[in-house]
Amino acid sequence: MTIPIHQFNEQKSQDIPFEIVRLADISPISISPRPHKHTFYEICWVQTGTATQYLDFNPYKMNAHTITFVSPGQVKSWDTKTTLKGYVILFTKAFLQMTALAPVNMRDYDFFHRPDLQPLITLTPEAYTLFDQLCLSMVRDFEYIGLGRSTLLESWLRIFLVHAQRLFEAQRLTNTHTATSQLVESFMRAIDHEYARYQQVQDYADQLGITPNYLTDCVREQLGVSASTLIHQRIILESKRLLTYSDQPIGEIAFALNFDDPSYFSRYFKRHV
Repeated sequence: MTIPIHQFNEQKSQDIPFEIVRLADISPISISPRPHKHTFYEICWVQTGTATQYLDFNPYKMNAHTITFVSPGQVKSWDTKTTLKGYVILFTKAFLQMTALAPVNMRDYDFFHRPDLQPLITLTPEAYTLFDQLCLSMVRDFEYIGLGRSTLLESWLRIFLVHAQRLFEAQRLTNTHTATSQLVESFMRAIDHEYARYQQVQDYADQLGITPNYLTDCVREQLGVSASTLIHQRIILESKRLLTYSDQPIGEIAFALNFDDPSYFSRYFKRHV
């Protein structure tokens, strides 16, 4: 068995890597209980109805006040028991680089590429109104084929992401902005980007321009675990994805995760799981 990978269909969206669709109109395969991956980003807002979305083995309850965010490469499946209404927004990183607007770093948004954080926000009544207006604007301009379509859609999406990040930050219990917390967040982003290449704290400390001991102290102060534990957790998460949902031999998985010896990878996995 291999994990199905959903590619973005630009023909369906009139040759731009962006699509917004109402949940009532979405293809059944998109909310399938069968695990699958995306090569693109997905934002899902359930306005009415309830569902459970599984992302990398973790269940997230969705109702009329929640929005979930799915990053490329995450293993996803659905459990739906009611008719859903709301919106799904699909886009690639390239879509946010189509105009002369300032470049976007997707890792600046904490609901993407952060396996240590829940990729979910709960809307306040005021936020509900704001996001509903943004989605209606995106639907209107997505359905319009003419001058300025891509520019307006990219602008609406950027506004959506900024407001989502602000709400995400406000809802985090550990929402501090000290130098230490900024450093730890930079470390977490680096792990998610480089976990298949680097396994040592020293490698990440070198990237951040600090000593390994200082990095470990900062991580322990903020999260209560060692820096090496966070590296191990990210490697184990990817190992679980590949072992559970792909038919790759253990040797291939080991090499993909930068283990020279499959036997050592097996011992490593057993030790941490």
